[in-house]
Amino acid sequence: MENLGLRSLILTGYADFWPKSESDEKNAIYLGPWCFSKNEFRKFYEQESFELLPSPYNDWKDVKKYWNYISDLHDRLIKQLSAFLNEFCGLSESEKFWKIRTTYWLVHWLCCYHDRYLNLKKIDQKNLKVKLIRPSGNFRPESCESAMEKLKDHEYNLILYSELAKKLNLPELQLEEISLSVVETATREITLKERIHYFLHYQLFFLFFGIVFGECKGLSWKDKLGLSLSSFSLVRFFSTFSFLFLKKRIYPGISLTLDSFSPQNEFEICVQENILKHIPSDIFTNRPSLEKGGVWVGFDVHNSRFADLISRYTGNNGKWFSVQHGGGYDQYLIFPHEKIEFESSNGFVSWGWKNSKSNKIISLPSPYLTKLNLLRKEYSDIDKKDILYVSTEHFAYYIRYHSTLRPESQLEYLKSQANFILELPEDLKKNLVFRASVGFGWNNLEFLKNHAYLPKISSGGTLTDLMFRSKIVVIDHLATSYIECLAANIPLLLCFEENHFGYSKKFRQYLLILQNVGIYHNHYLSAVNFLKEEYSKIDVWWNSEEVQNARIHFLNEYGKMDTNWFSDWSEAFSSRSLSQ
Repeated sequence: MENLGLRSLILTGYADFWPKSESDEKNAIYLGPWCFSKNEFRKFYEQESFELLPSPYNDWKDVKKYWNYISDLHDRLIKQLSAFLNEFCGLSESEKFWKIRTTYWLVHWLCCYHDRYLNLKKIDQKNLKVKLIRPSGNFRPESCESAMEKLKDHEYNLILYSELAKKLNLPELQLEEISLSVVETATREITLKERIHYFLHYQLFFLFFGIVFGECKGLSWKDKLGLSLSSFSLVRFFSTFSFLFLKKRIYPGISLTLDSFSPQNEFEICVQENILKHIPSDIFTNRPSLEKGGVWVGFDVHNSRFADLISRYTGNNGKWFSVQHGGGYDQYLIFPHEKIEFESSNGFVSWGWKNSKSNKIISLPSPYLTKLNLLRKEYSDIDKKDILYVSTEHFAYYIRYHSTLRPESQLEYLKSQANFILELPEDLKKNLVFRASVGFGWNNLEFLKNHAYLPKISSGGTLTDLMFRSKIVVIDHLATSYIECLAANIPLLLCFEENHFGYSKKFRQYLLILQNVGIYHNHYLSAVNFLKEEYSKIDVWWNSEEVQNARIHFLNEYGKMDTNWFSDWSEAFSSRSLSQ
């Protein structure tokens, strides 16, 4: 007979385990806000009507503390993982080889697994019953990309929580385990267009060139060919051809454990027992690195297919240089990409900034931002009235320890958007265009419609095209789009709160300079009041000497531009420079 004194604890938004009636919903306790994202029964913003357990993070200091721990754990694990993978796959590759293949996934998975562990350990209520799953079948992701998708998925997160809860044996919880047959996601067929692109942009360079330029924002195929041309070699073709098409024949089971790793605490025992069940299949390979390694320039390791090429192309005696592909670098207080790209690579190409913590930073002008700046003149004759509001969304589940929109602050962020719109006078509202991100299950447009006012929603066109066509752009988050605005010299209001987006001590100084001239605002009311005063004379304000000086000062550090960028890149990645 069921114990009526027990309350249900809901771990995720997994539909089959959701309470069956409104009274059951009200009586249940929810582990966190993610339970209400992409939910068949409730909207994300309805979370306030229910009882949620508190977050394990009080502020960014907590997140930073845990990230420092995960960073250290990664370094201890990667040594044991490399040795295991060499033995299992019949190879004798370097730690660098396996780090290139593994680190992007490993950083994210460790952060996720630790976050799920902390969420369970924070439970301080008694008499809770919880449904767990006992998965049958293969839940291992095929690639890093599919692993990232799984980390946002309710079913996979329920697998993680179930694994941990059974191991931790928490006395607060009465566990009910239910078998679940996991259906492996079908692999998407690669189209002919994608195959041609892959050959032209990757395989062709791999076969004939000693320097390959992969994912480098702003570089066209012609740019890449020009930069690689001096490293062309027919001899390389004969030494690489067979390596390129050698088939992988490794099929890992699901019962592997990393016995060589020495855990130092309860969490690490869980990692040791379960990590090899989750490592993507594409990380396993029997294809060795090239005897004569080359140089790879680009941020491609997030894709298993390209990480395979990079590891084999550079893993022996070659070099991999990652490249900045967006904003946030050297700005966020906590930014795991630094671990992935600085420490695992031979160097990192920034958009101008340098970091005292790393001697691997190569400061070069951004071809992307330089080309963007040159586009501005094409829009000079357009009559501009729109106030373009650029919003963002984020993962409802923590997928990495990153100082941006913790799960418990996401609804508060939506409220700031709504309050900004509510405070705008009617004559400005009619010119407001809202650029929404709607892929993470926040129901943000419905929230605006029900709690504020739903402005005109942008449809079609690229974000940069919309920016160029606007009188002023309002951006409420720390990412890439505000740097694009500054680089393109488009009037900008940057408005976000530090508890939503934690930034570094160095970056604070640059924000203060933008704040002093009216570009940055740390509260929505400040931005609204500025618009009320300045909208009719935005161009006068934006083109003033003090604003332009602040803009240029900022870009000299975080968005370096130069029409002669090709010469700088050619010099940095010439065969002579790379051999030094």
